Amino acid sequence: MNQNGTTRITSLGDRLDDMTEGEMGALQALHRLLEEVKENPRGGKYDPVQFIEDIEFTLQGIWGFTRDKSFHSHWLDISGCTCPRLDNQERFGTPERITARDCPWHGGQR
Repeated sequence: MNQNGTTRITSLGDRLDDMTEGEMGALQALHRLLEEVKENPRGGKYDPVQFIEDIEFTLQGIWGFTRDKSFHSHWLDISGCTCPRLDNQERFGTPERITARDCPWHGGQR
């Protein structure tokens, strides 16, 4: 435990071992919801791009990571996305994103 009273995560396995039943249930529910929204983005009443981003921020919080959009990856998996996957995967961890103008979800950098 550090000076702030928080535990430093040394590995994902350690964090997984330390998760409460509630945290584990929340992770599983969020991942199911994330998959549902990615597969059927037009099926909800909310903006699926923003919804996916909000879920990723929540997942980062549960895991104990810094909330950082540059480490989000699920935005590329939304059904119908035409943004260049490899170019964006190479930029993982940076604030840069390359979007396709014709992408129905990310065109014009919404």
